[in-house]
Amino acid sequence: MRQNKINEFDFYSGSLIDWDGQNVENGTMALLKAWKEDKIQTFKEPGSKKTWEEIEVILRELKLTEAANIESTQWIDFTTQIDRIKVGIREEKFEKVVLSKVKWIDFEQSLTIQVLMQNFKVACDKYANSLVYLIGTSEHGIWIGATPEILVEMDGSEMRTMSLAGTLFNQEEEWTDKEKLEQSITAKHISECLSALGLTEEISKVTEITNGSIRHLVQFHQANIEELNLGNVVSKLHPTPAVAGYPVKESVRIIDELEMHQRALYTGFIGNSTEVYVNLRCAQVFSNGIKLYAGCGINSQSESEREWQETELKMKVMGDLFVV
Repeated sequence: MRQNKINEFDFYSGSLIDWDGQNVENGTMALLKAWKEDKIQTFKEPGSKKTWEEIEVILRELKLTEAANIESTQWIDFTTQIDRIKVGIREEKFEKVVLSKVKWIDFEQSLTIQVLMQNFKVACDKYANSLVYLIGTSEHGIWIGATPEILVEMDGSEMRTMSLAGTLFNQEEEWTDKEKLEQSITAKHISECLSALGLTEEISKVTEITNGSIRHLVQFHQANIEELNLGNVVSKLHPTPAVAGYPVKESVRIIDELEMHQRALYTGFIGNSTEVYVNLRCAQVFSNGIKLYAGCGINSQSESEREWQETELKMKVMGDLFVV
């Protein structure tokens, strides 16, 4: 695995979009470690470079607040929601729905900005195949994440996206029809979207990528977008079945009905004019605790216990940075 050298940082201006498609760039300060790059970027002072010590001065602008009355998703609610979704699948309302949950963890001692900065540095080194970020917004507070999923990346007029779905917990497990179905549904949706835009795609064979100990199935889709721009493609693709379900509109409707929490920045996207990432493996950070987010793809073969375990494992990507 490539080792990241965190010593000099590019400053960056980009966009941050929440689950509901709202731009929350105003009042935003962000550190981003782009996938495949040994750089740290921020929303402030585009074009300049600073050392880690200078970045620490800027990060002191972040203000950790104390959270009150944040509740974790309960097992009984989670299983009831899965049962409701599977009824809809049997009635052919949808093929797949991505159900998310939240988990609150109390800190034994109040978190400081210095510790938060150190955890960000650890995440940059630990998750070399992900976009690692630390964000502060006036609307949503402070978030940290390490997402493996590209929504769109550009190289000239060539566009690439990925259909990433299906999860295994370790190297010993074998892929089953359940995970293969999840990934194939996402790939089908992306192909349909690109076709609707008049694009001819090239699609790779199914392979897998890792995010920590977690494994996912993935295919890469590539097309020449010619007269289209990045915004056209992003608005057509988001949200994909990897974060919503399929068909997308029906899935979003049942998600809004069943989930008891607001997704906020979770499953939104972040990026610039050449790379846009889906916001996964993330958490909202407070002085007294951390609110973790994770989701799982529910289809006809889903088992509640397995899906609960999957979300718990995904939450460890961020949770383990803060809880020893």
